[in-house]
Amino acid sequence: MKDFTIYENGDKTSPLFLLLRSVKTENEDHLIEEIKNITDKPFNIAVFKAEDWNHDYSPWSAPGMDEASPFTGGGDETIKEILPIVEELKKIYSGEIIATGYSLAGLFALYMLYRTVVFSGAVCGSGSLWFNGFTDFAKENQIKSQSLVYLSLGGKEEKVNHPVVSTIGVKTKEMDSILSKDSNVIKNKFEMNSGGHFADSSRRLAKGIAWILENL
Repeated sequence: MKDFTIYENGDKTSPLFLLLRSVKTENEDHLIEEIKNITDKPFNIAVFKAEDWNHDYSPWSAPGMDEASPFTGGGDETIKEILPIVEELKKIYSGEIIATGYSLAGLFALYMLYRTVVFSGAVCGSGSLWFNGFTDFAKENQIKSQSLVYLSLGGKEEKVNHPVVSTIGVKTKEMDSILSKDSNVIKNKFEMNSGGHFADSSRRLAKGIAWILENL
């Protein structure tokens, strides 16, 4: 992870969403417009871009979608990179910081709540909660700070011909239940959307960000 960009849509006291992306992501203009279409609450976004998606955002080593693309478990290394940058951001921005991501980055946003105390919540958009061992990990651990957590999923995401990914519906509902029992979760929400994994990803993230803004 080398690069990050700040998008300001509020003052220095507004909530700051740490948005986990890939280097392939160009800009967040569409996402910002989607958020503004849902809520008039002020917000800022800091975008971090991973160079190696399957390494940087995977909590531990695990089988990938196929044999050629395993998850190599660089998540804790990524957290070590992120934390000093977050501390620098906190010198400028005094609002709550929310970990935010889509797909594997959504899973990793949630994972960071279990590993750090710097976040006040997470937006996990269509998170890869089918990831090997993740719900077991969540059962055995507790989120470290008082947090708001938003989960979402597309209705067609579990209707895929893949023995692991097809468990996403069951796993996301299980994760929602785990969060509901976590005393450090102030409030959590699980929202279903229409479509498959790649449908309206900006809209889905925007809905999660807006929900956090309305509940802070």
